[in-house]
Formats: sequence, structure tokens, C-alpha cells
Amino acid sequence: MVFSRKTVPILLTILLLSHTAYSAVINVPADQPNIQAGINAALNGDTVLVSNGVWTGPGNRDLSFQGKAITLKSEGGAENCIIDCEEVSRAIEFQSSASRSTILDGFTIKNGVHSGGTYDGGGILCNPGCSPVICNCIITECSVGGAGGGMAVLDSSPSIINCRFSQNHAYVRGAGIFIWGDVEILGCTFILNDSRASSYDPDYGQGGGLFYSFGTGVVNDCIFLSNSARYGAGAYCQGDVNFNNCLFSGNASVGTHSSQHAGAGIYLEDGNLFNCTFSGNSLANNNNGESVYSVSPVSYIVRCILWDEEDNSLVVDSGSTVVTYSDIRLDSGVWPGSGNINEDPLFVS
Repeated sequence: MVFSRKTVPILLTILLLSHTAYSAVINVPADQPNIQAGINAALNGDTVLVSNGVWTGPGNRDLSFQGKAITLKSEGGAENCIIDCEEVSRAIEFQSSASRSTILDGFTIKNGVHSGGTYDGGGILCNPGCSPVICNCIITECSVGGAGGGMAVLDSSPSIINCRFSQNHAYVRGAGIFIWGDVEILGCTFILNDSRASSYDPDYGQGGGLFYSFGTGVVNDCIFLSNSARYGAGAYCQGDVNFNNCLFSGNASVGTHSSQHAGAGIYLEDGNLFNCTFSGNSLANNNNGESVYSVSPVSYIVRCILWDEEDNSLVVDSGSTVVTYSDIRLDSGVWPGSGNINEDPLFVS
């Protein structure tokens, strides 16, 4: 059969209309009594639309998308639609078959907990191989005894967009998010997350807002505000990650043992910083980099402002960190590199 140029657009239109015709909207609770029942009833391409309110109890926590290519969406946005796990379990687990067509949109997830594993995910867990989209969500007041208070990403590649991680706790690392994988984080806020372990074990208390372990990723247009941890209160990075246009402010490296603190803004074992601003970050001691502490073999800091309260905003303990066109606070002189300065940026409060 030969198709003319006029026929092809008509066929495409028919295909799109056919897909739309077979995509259903399942309303909770009008069509199904709880969120999991709505997911169970959904087919690929469907939307499960959840009414405003606080959703609790069985069927509204420990949710599984079952690998379906569906959208789970709130009716009125995260401020109005809350999944409260009541400190019983986590909220959502994504299976390995979840793809970019698996979407979570517009929920508050709170009071999620999980224990018994090294990488827990108190609010959300992304299992190996999955790649869902998580957008417009608030993950708050979730906690774990291991890693990933708000969310744990295990050898997977979700896209996390316009979400807020607040007041989450992890005993070991990654109170906001723990990541092992290739992840993009876009336009998110990390505020008041705490990975401040009481143990003296040096592997505990890392990454208050974000702990990025192995993998390649981007963190764009994000805010790290008033998070706390022993190492990397704002973020702790081991992966090949580019931080672009991010703000780190008011983060504090604190804990029981004052000699074991470093990198209140970010602790770099790998990764790069572009167009990022650091201000108002603080240490329990004053010798290990209020803004950035780097042990990375090779990292780049380009067009950044590192300006905290003391004259130790950047410490390169080992490896090679190349700094260019940046404003670095020092007690005297200018950090080596093209275009660097040491001048008060005169922030406007």
C-alpha cells in the first residue's frame, strides 16, 4: 500500500485519537475506594486522579505501581492531597519496569518510615532499573535508620522535578534523597533535612539534603537550605554529577564530635559546580571548608560564589579542583585560576 503525504497526517491523527479514546481516568474515591485500588484497576495510559484530602491506612500507603505506565495525580496539588503513612511504612515503591510513562504528580508524602535495610527510602523507593517521573511533590517528615529518609534511588534513573524535600531524617546518609544511579533533579528544594548521626562511625552522618553515590547525573536550579549533617550538610557527592545554578545557604555541619565535620555546603568526592552560590553555611569547627570541601581527583568550579562567614570557604584536601571565574572568600589573596576574585559579593537580604 502506498501512502500519500496527505494520508500520513490523517493516520497519525487516528492513532492519537484511538489512544486517547482508550485512556481512562479513574477517580478516587468516586470509582475506587482507595489509591491502590485505583492503581490496580488502571491500564497502561490511564490516569488515577485522587481527590483532595488526607489519605491514610491500608490501600493508601505501601503503594505499588506494579510497573504500569500510568499517571497517579492529585486533583488539587500537593498542598491539598496528602498521603500520611502515620509512621507505619513508606508511601510508594516503584518496580524495575516503571518507565518515563510512569508518573507521580502532585502529592504530599509525610510520616513515611522504613527500617531493616541499608538503603531504605522512608517516603519513596525506586528499585533497580526503574525510571519514573516524580514531579510537583512534597516529601516531608520521613525517616530511616539507614539511607534515604525522603527517597532512596537504587541503581535506577528517575526524573525528579519541582519537588520539595523537608524535615526528613536518615541516620546514615541522604536525609532528603539517597541516590545510586543516573538521575536528573530539576528545580527542587531541600530544606531542614537532617543526617546528623550520634555515632562516631565516620561513615555516618553524610548528606543532609542529598547524598549522590555512584552514577552520572544533573542537579539543576535547586535550593539547599538549612540542612544538617556531619559531612556535606547541603549535599555529599561521590558521583559524576554537574550542579548547575544551585543555591546552598544556611546549611550546617554539626554533630557530637566536633573534629569530624567538613563541607557545610557540599562535600565533593566527585562532581562539578557551575554557576552556584554558597552563603551562610557553617561548621562546628572552622577548618574544613564552609562552602565546599573537596577530595575529588578532578572537579571543576566555574562561575561560582563561595562566600561564608569565615575565611575558609573552599578547602581542597586532595586531588585537583580547578576553579575559574569565581568569587572565593579567603583571608588574603585570590584563589589560583583564570578570572577568580576575592571580593564581597554584597548579597541583598
